[in-house]
Amino acid sequence: MGQDKNHRNGPADCGSVFEGPTIADTTPEPDAPNRKQPKRQMKTHHKIGVFTIFSLFSVAVIVVGVAFALLKRGVDTPVWVIQKVEERLNETIPAGTVAIGSARVELVDGLAPDLVLRDVVYLGGDGKPLAHFDRVQAVFATSPLFSAELHPKRVNLEGARIALRRDRGGQLNVSLGPEVGSGLAATGDINEVILSFKRVFDLPTLNVIEDVSIRKLDFDMVDEQSGKSWTVRNGALAMNTLGGQIDVAVAFSVQMDDGAAAPIALALSAPREGVAATFGMTVRDVDARDIAVQSPALSWLGVLDAPISGALRSEILPDGRLGDLDGTLEIGAGALQPTANTRPIVFRDAKTYFSYDPETAKITFDEVKVRTQTGEFAATGFSYLQEWEGQRPNALVTQFQVQNFAMNPAETLPEPAVFDGGALDMRLRLDPFSLDIGQLSLTTAERHILAKGRVSTEPEGWQTALDLEINTIDHDSLLALWPVKVAPRTRGWLNKNVTGGRIHDVNAAIRTSPGTEPRTSLGYQFSDAQVRYMKSLPPVENGRGYATLFGPTMSIVVEDGGVTAPNGGRLDVAGTVISMPDVRLRPSPMVVDMKVRGEIPAALALLDMEPFNFLSKNGQPLDIANGQADLSARLGFDIVKKVQLKDVDYNVEGALRGVTSDKIVAGKHLVAPELALSVNTEGMEISGQGWLFTAADEARTAAENGVPFNALWQKQFGPEHIGNSKVSGSVELSERFVSAFNLGLPKGMLRGAGTADIDISMEKDEPPAFTFSSDLNQLGLRIPELGWSSSEKQTGRLNVSGLLGTPPQIDALEIEVGGLTANGKVGVGADGDFEAAEFSRVRVGNWLDAPVVLRGRGKGAAPEIQVLGGRIDVRGLKLGGNGGASGGATRGAPITLALDRLVVSDKISLSGFRGNFTGGAGFKGTFNGRLNGEVPVSGTVAPSEHGTAVRVRSEDAGGAFRAAGLFKSATKGAMDLILAPRAQPGTYNGRLTANGVRVKDAPALAGLLNAISVVGLLEQLDDTGLLFTDVIADFVIEPNRVTLTRSSAVGASLGVSMAGQFDTKSNTLNMSGVISPFYLLNGIGSFLTRRGEGLFGFNYDLTGTTAAPRIAVNPFSILTPGMFREIFRVAPPPPPSGIEPAN
Repeated sequence: MGQDKNHRNGPADCGSVFEGPTIADTTPEPDAPNRKQPKRQMKTHHKIGVFTIFSLFSVAVIVVGVAFALLKRGVDTPVWVIQKVEERLNETIPAGTVAIGSARVELVDGLAPDLVLRDVVYLGGDGKPLAHFDRVQAVFATSPLFSAELHPKRVNLEGARIALRRDRGGQLNVSLGPEVGSGLAATGDINEVILSFKRVFDLPTLNVIEDVSIRKLDFDMVDEQSGKSWTVRNGALAMNTLGGQIDVAVAFSVQMDDGAAAPIALALSAPREGVAATFGMTVRDVDARDIAVQSPALSWLGVLDAPISGALRSEILPDGRLGDLDGTLEIGAGALQPTANTRPIVFRDAKTYFSYDPETAKITFDEVKVRTQTGEFAATGFSYLQEWEGQRPNALVTQFQVQNFAMNPAETLPEPAVFDGGALDMRLRLDPFSLDIGQLSLTTAERHILAKGRVSTEPEGWQTALDLEINTIDHDSLLALWPVKVAPRTRGWLNKNVTGGRIHDVNAAIRTSPGTEPRTSLGYQFSDAQVRYMKSLPPVENGRGYATLFGPTMSIVVEDGGVTAPNGGRLDVAGTVISMPDVRLRPSPMVVDMKVRGEIPAALALLDMEPFNFLSKNGQPLDIANGQADLSARLGFDIVKKVQLKDVDYNVEGALRGVTSDKIVAGKHLVAPELALSVNTEGMEISGQGWLFTAADEARTAAENGVPFNALWQKQFGPEHIGNSKVSGSVELSERFVSAFNLGLPKGMLRGAGTADIDISMEKDEPPAFTFSSDLNQLGLRIPELGWSSSEKQTGRLNVSGLLGTPPQIDALEIEVGGLTANGKVGVGADGDFEAAEFSRVRVGNWLDAPVVLRGRGKGAAPEIQVLGGRIDVRGLKLGGNGGASGGATRGAPITLALDRLVVSDKISLSGFRGNFTGGAGFKGTFNGRLNGEVPVSGTVAPSEHGTAVRVRSEDAGGAFRAAGLFKSATKGAMDLILAPRAQPGTYNGRLTANGVRVKDAPALAGLLNAISVVGLLEQLDDTGLLFTDVIADFVIEPNRVTLTRSSAVGASLGVSMAGQFDTKSNTLNMSGVISPFYLLNGIGSFLTRRGEGLFGFNYDLTGTTAAPRIAVNPFSILTPGMFREIFRVAPPPPPSGIEPAN
């Protein structure tokens, strides 16, 4: 039935109407509740709206009354009889006229007359037909046909039509005829209509009628409250008036939208007196919306699109109040669909027993059952009708006591989730539709579900806001309660990857609006669950934590749980977060923020699983280190069937604590309190501070026994980087470092501890290449064989590069500190012992510039020093002392010198210098060379009190003097020179002895001889030269001067003594002495004077420069015997310490 639907046909054959429904047929089922309570005066807006039942019955009685009035005089078939009948009928009806087409009289039941009228028309005052009967049959009691006592016993009608209308105020208008408002009508509330119906039977002619039937009854019904109208054809009515009761039954069918016929039966039972009445209705497969408009108690059916079958029963009490409405409804397969634009919510069927109290506007549901494709619902409860709009409520406030609730969505569970108790509090608004759920509580022995929210309609469709709480549930059951179409991908992922365990404290919410994606949120805690975050990695076991789904983002937080690594190690993963940022995408991205704590080998085994293989791809073992790992890993990938490494965006950060390893650095034991680990798609890094030990036993002692380091190991990923990595950082540079890495440097060479920057590059199948640099701060260096050292406070530069093979190889060593500059390389033997350090150039201050080789001589022995070329300036050289610390340090190391030049002073050097020396108790050895590149000399070195003393000999003293620039034309003779270092650095005591030296062309000596006018000696000096058979001189060499403390030269012709100073910086002289001519005779008295002076001699002074000497002679000094000559002599400098003066 629907708006303005016309020409609907009922059953084609209504002959069985009198075997149709009765009052008993329309009462609720025997097991349905039937409660009666004292009634209060009924309010106008509570009067029942099933006006169709009462209106049809009342109009039918009016029609029968009219028919009885037409027949009360009796007629005959002739026309005049018909006319007479018409006249008598017109006199009895209130308005209008009656016209009869034909009449026929028969005898029924023996002598009982049967009067049949055809084409009976009721005309209004304007002559317009108001009602029409195809056939009217009256069966009379046994009596003369035209007796004044003729009374009809049974009346049968055909072809009647009734118009019914209910206005907006609930008033009824029932009219006989096709239009509302005809002359034969009943108007008013339900009580007034029923009284009008009963008054028809008060007429004397009709009060004896026992049965009335109507066939081919048409209805035109209009309900202004709901805006609906119906037209029904071929209905049937049966009425019985025996026993002081009026019983009426009406049957008809309506055609549904699908073309099916829906039978409806109405029943009324009322005593002849008063307004009391009982009425009922039965329906089968009638549209819910058509049922909903019949009563306020049925208004909630208007939101359903489903066929309804059932029975309704109510009454009007003797005092005129409306009694309870009792009903049984069976609702067929259909849907909840308040508006055409809302998506149907389908169900299989439903059933309810209820009663309605119009006084309190309360519906009591003794039973409500609903079955859907996914579950069942059974409850009892009540509803209050509220928010009345005229005669119709717009809201129901309901409380249900849930007796059974079973759910099995899409049959995903072995058996449905069943709840054996609960409660539902809600408010339903009908227009516009909204359902406010204050509480839906479902319980089992272990489980309690609590829901609340709101469901409403918008012009475009459903709008929902639902919240759900569950105290505890297993994982599979939670997914069973999860609507399949709400976040289906998230639901599917959880179904596959989270298994087992218990779930509790579940909080879920869903928000939907037309035209937008559903917004969902879900939160719950879980325990004893297994969570898989990547197919190739082991799942979380015994997981405890919580999960959330907010909008498109899902997260799982593991507060406690672990994974089992491939090597069997157990890893704690508490704090791991698994999230899907947008579950709507396909494929869905996933981010795993993983926390891993446990043994380092187990953590590395996890990182070495597919698709990562961080260690195995680089040839590293899983047990490369021991200790504890505390890692945070972020894995980002799309959820696809097989995840490959290229598909994963990952980053691992964390700490390795208490690290020990014998494999990270080959042959060394590494200990680190904490190392930082970092892994991402670009590569892998490990960094931190620790110590290196030569053996694990050393690590058990104090940390200071190890070599401290602070390093960063880096490994880049990619095919081109397989087997390659590098290390950079800093390491302590000290004696411990030299020992730990078997560099073989001499013990004692390093003092203190500095820091060096180190870089190691490791390539596949190649020994690691390293570079090593330091500013040498806090590190002192010492090479006692060279007499050189630097303090810890000095800074400089040290660069070393080579290969860390077995043995290590140092290809380049550069050092610059404390005046030392060296460039070279170092060789180490197969056993790790020092072989040689070859320096192409070594510069030490201003005294050494030469290639140097330090050649090893075995473990514990000082290396041999070879200086093969270059230059040494002895003025800056300080060699070891006589058995002091330096000598001990060298332990007799040999030193080989093959110099291009050995510089003694600005004017004296040795070319082609060759020497072999040893350390030990003191520096000693022999050497030879050519003085200033001319005269061969040889010598020895030996330890002395303040260093190393030097002795130089030459068999060509004259040549040595010439080469030294003392005498230009000196020849022959032998020379012996001794230099002994003094306490002050750079100073020496010296003694020179010579014999058989002939001197020619000596300007200073010539000046002396000229001054004393010894012509013969001058001639001899210019010719053959003067012969000095004995020469001796004691002197002190200082950085800027030479002090001649005592010297003498004697020969047969001349004796000379001299003392004074020579400033080497300015080349100035300040000398004095005595010259004794004819020394062969004069020297007879020399025992009374100094060596080189005769009994008689001249005192002289020698000043000026070596280029322009000035000589001053005291001629009177010849008159002074030698024993008194000191009167005229300036006191000479004191003799050098450790050298006896010449006698």
